[in-house]
Order: sequence, then structure tokens, then C-alpha cells
Amino acid sequence: MRGKFVAAHAHGTAGIRNAAEAGVRTIEHCSFAVEGAGRPFARELDMEVVALIAERGVYVCPTVNAFAWHMDERLGPGTFDNLVDRLAKMRAEGVKLIAGTDCGFGMRGFENRMDGYVRGLEVFATAGWDNASVIEAATTLAAEAIGLGEVTGSLDPGKRADLIAVRGDPLAQLTDLCNLELVMVSGRRVTQSKVETTHSSVWLP
Repeated sequence: MRGKFVAAHAHGTAGIRNAAEAGVRTIEHCSFAVEGAGRPFARELDMEVVALIAERGVYVCPTVNAFAWHMDERLGPGTFDNLVDRLAKMRAEGVKLIAGTDCGFGMRGFENRMDGYVRGLEVFATAGWDNASVIEAATTLAAEAIGLGEVTGSLDPGKRADLIAVRGDPLAQLTDLCNLELVMVSGRRVTQSKVETTHSSVWLP
């Protein structure tokens, strides 16, 4: 009613369906959790709901992070393959998936740190994305999902200069995204100790 986007936090299938039917902009997690004795982390796609998500144009942020690589040992065998399978099938059905880490939480002794972000991106590659598509999910599509596609998310004239420069070629090897040489936000260089403020910039409310 107020012209704002809504993000829904949903793990269970019923909640995911309700969110898609209500017209939310993004669904966070969207893990299709299944209740059942002895199956606390069971996940089963409901393809009818997946089709609904794709039809409504809802973006899905499956909050894939570095923990994915430890799933089998901490949550049970086959958990990782289940995640990869769900990602691949949602993508094949036309769901717009974006990258996001849900960083800050801990599970089964694992600390989901922000500096593990690239390890999460590598899960998308394992699920069948080429590296360019993975980077697009983390930049252009992510910006579109939160309504900032006209402001940032790609290097185009008139957009805010939010970018990184790395050593290597992430299109060949995503790990090269870890080799940061430059971080720039709104045209200002950001370092570990300061934000350089000599350039003019426009900040949006």
C-alpha cells in the first residue's frame, strides 16, 4: 500500500507459498523445510510452489554461504547435494535467484563470517551456474531485487560507482574475487582504516 517492497523470511513450504501469493519482492532462505521426526533439516522442493514463484517474478535469496561446504558433516550425508539440486531445479524453472549470505549466525559450531562470501558463491557454480551468472546474481540481479537496479549493480554511465577490483580473472576462477585490490563505494575508495572523501558523491536516502 505504501509502494515499498517486502522481503519474507520463509523456510517451510506453506510460508513460501503464502509469501509468493501475497506478492512479496524477495523470499529469504526459501529452503522448503519439511517437518518430521528425526528429520530436522529435511528439504523437499514443491515444484508447484516453485512454478508460482517463477510466475510471480519473486526473487529468491537462498542465503547460500560457506557453511554449505560443511553441511554433510554437521547436518547429515546428502544435505549438500540436496541444496545443490534445489538450486539447480529452481533456476531451471525460471526462478530469479540472487546471492546473499545471511552472515552473522552460527550453526553447529560454524561461524558464518562475511569473509566467507566467495565460498558461498562457489556453491552456485557447483549447481551449474557459469561464473558470469554467479557474479550477476551477486550484483545486477541483487540490486534489481531490492529496487536499486537503476542506481547500482552494474558499471554503467550515471550509476553509482560501487565496485571492486581484484587480481586475476573471476570469470575463470571465482576464488580470485578474494584477491581484493580496490573497494569503491559511491566513487570513494574504502580501505581497512578509512573512507577516502576527496571525491564528490551523491548519497540516496
